[in-house]
Amino acid sequence: MQHKKGFLRNWQFLKRFLLFGSACLLIIVWTSTLSLLYFEHRTVMEEAKHDCERMGMAFEEHVRRVLNTNEFYLNHMRDEYEQTYTRTPGLERLFRQIRLDPILAAGIVDNKGDFVLNTIGEGQGINIADVPHFLYHTESGRDELYIGKPYKGKTSQRLSIHLTKRLAYPDGQFAGVAIIAMKPEYFSSFYQEMNFSRNYTIRFIGLDGVVRASGRESEIGNNITQDPVFQQLEEQEDILTKSYGNFLATQTKETLVESYRKMQDYPLVIQVGTSQDVLNLYYQHRTISLLAASMLSLGIVLAASYMLSSLRKQHKEELWLR
Repeated sequence: MQHKKGFLRNWQFLKRFLLFGSACLLIIVWTSTLSLLYFEHRTVMEEAKHDCERMGMAFEEHVRRVLNTNEFYLNHMRDEYEQTYTRTPGLERLFRQIRLDPILAAGIVDNKGDFVLNTIGEGQGINIADVPHFLYHTESGRDELYIGKPYKGKTSQRLSIHLTKRLAYPDGQFAGVAIIAMKPEYFSSFYQEMNFSRNYTIRFIGLDGVVRASGRESEIGNNITQDPVFQQLEEQEDILTKSYGNFLATQTKETLVESYRKMQDYPLVIQVGTSQDVLNLYYQHRTISLLAASMLSLGIVLAASYMLSSLRKQHKEELWLR
C-alpha cells in the first residue's frame, strides 16, 4: 500500500513538474519576444524623431539660404531706387541680373502702388495698393523682410509667396515697396530632388499659422493654428523662446512623427514629418517574430501534451500491473 502511495506521489510530481516547466518555457518565449519587439519599436521611434530633427535642420538651412539671397536682392533694389526714386539704367541692369527661377517676378512699386519697374514687363496700368504685402508696409515703418501669405500676383497671375521690403524717403515717409514673388513649390522641391518626399512631409508656416509652402499643395494658404505644433508653442510662456521640438502625429494616419523648428531670424516655423512607411520593416519583423513565438509555443504545448499522455498511459499500465 505504501509503495502504491509513493508511486502516486511520483506521478503527481512529474505531472506538476511538466506543467510548471511548460508554463515557464511559454513565459520565457513570450516575454523575450514582446520585450524584443518593444525595444525595437522604441528604437525605430527614436530614430524617426532624430531623422525628423536632422531633416528639419537641413530644410531650415535651405529656407534660410533662399530668404537671405532674396533679401540681398531686395536690399540692392531698395538701395538703387532710393538714390533717385525713379527708374534708372542701374536699376534696370540690376533687374536683368535677377535669376527668374525660382523667382516668378520682381518689381518696385511707388507709394501709390503703381509699378516703376518689374521683371516680366507687364506692370503698366496695374496698381497693387490693395494687396496685403503693400498694405503691410504702409502701416508698418519697420525695415524688415515681410514674408507674405500665399497670394495670386497681379502681374505673374500665379500663386506666390511675396517677399517685400519697405522703401522710404529721406525723412522716413513711405516711398513704395520692393517685391520678389517666389514659387511656393520651390521650397518643397528641395526634398523632391533628393527623393526624400516619399518618406517625409515638409512645410514652412508663418507665426500667424498660415502655410507658406508645403509638400502637399492643397495645404498651401491654409491656416493651421489648431495644429499640435502651435499648441506646443502656445504652451510656452514666451512663444519667441521656443525654438524646436517633436511630437507623435496622432491626427493623421499618414504621418508618424513630426518635428518643428522656429527660425530665429525670420517669423517662420519649419515642420518635417516622417511617414508611417518607416515602420514597415518593423511590422514585417514583428509579424515574423510573433509567428515564430506562436509556432514555438505550439511546439511546447504539443510536446507537453505528448509527454503527459505518455506518462498517463504508463501510469495506467503500472496501476493495472499492481
